[in-house]
Amino acid sequence: MRLEFGEATLEVAGRAHSPSSPAQAVIDNALSMYVQQGRLLFNPPEHMRQGRTERVTVAIAQHMGLDNYLRTLASGSGDAPIEDVETTPFMAVELTGAAFTITSLQLGNAAEQLLRPTALWQFDVIPERSGAHSLQLRVAMRIPLPDHPNERVSLPVLERTVRVRVDPSYSGRRFVRTHWQWLAATVVGLGGAIAAWLKLFQG
Repeated sequence: MRLEFGEATLEVAGRAHSPSSPAQAVIDNALSMYVQQGRLLFNPPEHMRQGRTERVTVAIAQHMGLDNYLRTLASGSGDAPIEDVETTPFMAVELTGAAFTITSLQLGNAAEQLLRPTALWQFDVIPERSGAHSLQLRVAMRIPLPDHPNERVSLPVLERTVRVRVDPSYSGRRFVRTHWQWLAATVVGLGGAIAAWLKLFQG
């Protein structure tokens, strides 16, 4: 984990810092006060169909022993993996993927939520291209520091590969939406050429 504090950048997880640093003493105190070992559920399907919306859920528990409750929150995630994650009372989540259109369903697009002791994030995900593509989940902890109440620590990115089946009809509609101006110009130009040819032939 990497945390910026004032002008210094400190390696938190690796403890690559001077123990005598005043800034580090403040950070260590905040970490011991706020950070707990929790659990995270992330349930993207292994297979999706191009153009079809799938609901993807992220659920975080602030401490251990809440796996069953996380699965209850994320309905339909009975076999989704749950893994250990460091947590603080406020956690932020962002889901990205270059081959997908992703819509956050949180009120006001809020990436950060309070764990009490759990929180749920939901996203509607539409795969735009067929093939094997990655979804990346970015997670961050907010750690209040004196005069820096909104400092965040980013955790390692979670990545899942999704295999997207092609939908020929969706591909065709997407091509038309993307290239409609070119298609319109082509049709107009072709129509003009046909009219000129007919006029020439009739003459």
